[in-house]
Amino acid sequence: MVSVVSTPEVYGPRMDKLHIKNYGDPYKEFAALEAGEIDIVDWPMTKTWVDKFAVNPDIVLASYAEVGSFEYDIYSQRWPTGCDGIAPHKRQRPETGAGDGKPPTTGADWDPETESWKVYFDPDCPHCQRAWMFRLGLAYLTDKEYIRTEILKGYGNMMPTWLTYPQLGWADMDNLTATSFVTPMGNIKISSLIYTHDVDKGKQILNAAGFTLGPDGKTRIDPRTGTYLEPLIFYIRLDDPNRKAAGEKLAADLRAIGVPVDARVVEKTVCFKSVMVEYNYNLYTGGYSYGADPWEIIQGLFHSNQYWAPVGWSGGYQGFCNIDNDRYADMVKKGATYEEIVEGSHGATFVMNKYVNSIPLWSSAGVHGYRKGWTGVVNHEGYGLTWGTGGVNYWSLMNMYQPGRDTVNLGFKSNSEALSVVTSEWVWDWIVLDAIYDTLLCRNPYNLAKDYGLLATEWHTGMWDTDKIYVNFTLRQGAKWHDGTLVTPEDVKWGLEFIRDCGPGVAWNYMMAADIDHVDTWDKGVVVYFKTGTYWAVHLAGFLEFPSRKIWMAASEAIGFGYDPATHTFKDRMKVREYHPWEQDVYNAATGGVGADGIIDLTQDGTGEWIYVGADPLLMEWYDLKANRDYYLGQDEVSSYLAGAFRDVGDANRDRVVDIGDMNVIARALGTEETWPHGTGWGQYNPDADLNNDGKVDALDMGMAGRSYGKSAG
Repeated sequence: MVSVVSTPEVYGPRMDKLHIKNYGDPYKEFAALEAGEIDIVDWPMTKTWVDKFAVNPDIVLASYAEVGSFEYDIYSQRWPTGCDGIAPHKRQRPETGAGDGKPPTTGADWDPETESWKVYFDPDCPHCQRAWMFRLGLAYLTDKEYIRTEILKGYGNMMPTWLTYPQLGWADMDNLTATSFVTPMGNIKISSLIYTHDVDKGKQILNAAGFTLGPDGKTRIDPRTGTYLEPLIFYIRLDDPNRKAAGEKLAADLRAIGVPVDARVVEKTVCFKSVMVEYNYNLYTGGYSYGADPWEIIQGLFHSNQYWAPVGWSGGYQGFCNIDNDRYADMVKKGATYEEIVEGSHGATFVMNKYVNSIPLWSSAGVHGYRKGWTGVVNHEGYGLTWGTGGVNYWSLMNMYQPGRDTVNLGFKSNSEALSVVTSEWVWDWIVLDAIYDTLLCRNPYNLAKDYGLLATEWHTGMWDTDKIYVNFTLRQGAKWHDGTLVTPEDVKWGLEFIRDCGPGVAWNYMMAADIDHVDTWDKGVVVYFKTGTYWAVHLAGFLEFPSRKIWMAASEAIGFGYDPATHTFKDRMKVREYHPWEQDVYNAATGGVGADGIIDLTQDGTGEWIYVGADPLLMEWYDLKANRDYYLGQDEVSSYLAGAFRDVGDANRDRVVDIGDMNVIARALGTEETWPHGTGWGQYNPDADLNNDGKVDALDMGMAGRSYGKSAG
């Protein structure tokens, strides 16, 4: 008799350790992949490297269409790219009686939500009109075809409006293309809101707005002063070769038509301080990674309540304040129906294109790479192998495996600046944080329209008032914080409300929680009540990372921000930004309160599959994490889920690629139903071929596979 020994399932990542190294430059990172120093990259490759690795048998490439953007950000609160309100305006917001009564300029309105002054577009203000025309001139000077062919070498999807390539279905492209208008000065006809490269048209618009060439025949005049125009302050990212080249191209084209430019080609930390904190700029080569829901761009960046200078950094640092856009953006974020979301998306993209809030350039037609020999790598729809946002779980770092190895070596293009789940801003911060912290839900990595439960196992919605929605989450039993204590409904309630209470200027993800009214607990979960009937309620609550109640209440006492969860108030909420859990030890796990226990606080925070170990204390050039073997997801469950998820988008034969083999599987079962004999032969119902699980194999299943044709799982 042969005895069978069962191997206990391992929980958490397949590998034991995660080591991240920052190279500060994508070319150095790709060279490190080639040399075998790292196993997988974080940044989309340039054509040169794609071509080089395509013939390298040791490198595996994976392509994706990015849910992210690169752009020319334009500051709309600084002359001449925007109106600074030095002339009186018609009030664009209702008088609240709030504020200190001392606006910085006579045309500024007080916004009580952000407790800050800002200048809203007034269609009758001549300065607003001239600044709008200046931005129109920039739009016509932008040479997207040059960027696409000469800089990106074809590896980019050019953005005609403020939605990424995978999201363009939310825009009314026909209306944007066909709409025309005349400029407020000069009556110049603008034939479309999809602007093409036309230098002569750009010069014509600038001339009509009063930005004419001066006596020297080389430099344009400022129509407000009658003297030569001051140089535009243009921050250009040094650490990204594509953005550097795109910025230098626009700067050269501006100078060629007489617009002086102070081009500052500097590192991202300098850009951050000058652009997003001090707001001392006109132009910036920006970049964002988004969630797939359109509100994250439309409302999350360009609603006026996303700009709150001088309180501190703000997500909407462009300062685009337009009442019409706000109205549409609110529909996108707070609309209760699909129809409202569509109307808001159409309206907001129309307003943003017409008034050139900034200039979207491209979403990466990205290619990531990893070393041959790894299995289980996941190519996330819209994000690639290792990064993303808005409900994207890092399945690659959880699932990838190589026999005989215990460490995944991940390359970074740039270093993170901070590792705070409340205040961090950068993509590289969040790649680390999203490995440490869980959310209630995440997106299906191969179909962003589907959700998957992490800390929550079930969820449903209902109305708690005439027009207000709630989401009831059932929590997974047995999930633990990294200090070994169980995750409770009270922890989740505290975490969601804490992010909301931190507010703008403190919590980077504040807008995810801004519409939460309150959270109740029950024995197995939480009910999150919203102030609106927002269509996105499940994602707003479900995709929000949150910290440990015990650790951050200890920090509240130790650092002095004085948070009171009963009244939802702080003694000083800005002090939350002074708490650095990646380098401070103010929490004692033995007592559950204030006190040093010899362990960096971040190591004990989070519920995710990776536990923070440490980082380069000075430059954060490397980071070490270890597998959470107390994690609630085992490798068998993860493998089964991922295989099923990829099968649902077209992998009928489950070989991790959608190709002719899958089309053949579906073809053999075409026209059958689940009541027919089951099997894999012709005329037999094959459940694997029924991709949409509707009990029959038909053209819909064939169409699903066709749309995913050529896609690989990783």
